[in-house]
Amino acid sequence: MNSTKIFSLALGLKEPWFISNVEILTNDNSVKELHIHFGFTRGRR
Repeated sequence: MNSTKIFSLALGLKEPWFISNVEILTNDNSVKELHIHFGFTRGRR
């Protein structure tokens, strides 16, 4: 199972919402950030 599916299930997302990308970034001070990118299907209600 990929990370977008795991986070979608954990957050309980329903259509038209979806997660388009998940990133874990580390800055120069070794601080980690989780970036979750959301999207939606246009024209859906």
